[in-house]
Amino acid sequence: MSKKLKLLLWLIFVTVTAVLLLALSITQLDDKFSSRMRELVQQNINNYIARISVSTANDSLTIVDTSILHACALTGVAVSRFSYPEASTSLFHTIYGNGEDLELSSSYFKQSIYLRDKIKELGNGQYGPLSLKQSDDWRLSLALNPYYLTITDEKIKLFHPKIVFAAPNAQDVYTVVPIGKLDIKVYDNIISALEPSPFYVFSEWDINKL
Repeated sequence: MSKKLKLLLWLIFVTVTAVLLLALSITQLDDKFSSRMRELVQQNINNYIARISVSTANDSLTIVDTSILHACALTGVAVSRFSYPEASTSLFHTIYGNGEDLELSSSYFKQSIYLRDKIKELGNGQYGPLSLKQSDDWRLSLALNPYYLTITDEKIKLFHPKIVFAAPNAQDVYTVVPIGKLDIKVYDNIISALEPSPFYVFSEWDINKL
């Protein structure tokens, strides 16, 4: 291996390591440096997203803006894949799907304490739309909020008949997406600017297989 190639690989390793350590610092740590960096990064990201939301509402997005939105959406899908896989799958399907029905894995939902308590409270029947605070169940709220339930003695179906984001001219609907200790505010109208396809989403499981 030549010296130039070794040097290049070393520089790549150092750069990737530095980026990963910075990301860890911003999203996970509570020391003064990390807290200050997190505050600055969060403020700048949220301010930029807010400006894009205004441009969307005013129908003044440029091709560059739209390209950045697609890049950010794909980044969001990738970043949320581990912590919020259902929301990640749903977001990708929203923007890049063709409107076909989407079935989400039930592995988390059937273990959700919030959903178990809600199902026990409601009993058999069909219910919805039902809303929840994000703090009640972050993972569920990012995937389905509001949501619908069909409850029987044998099976539970969690669903939404038509996932649709706020219209491009609406600026007051948003979701807070936590990335570690970093809170990103995502406005619904930004997603609508990417021309998503409405779709039916559901997850179901047998009660005797919990």
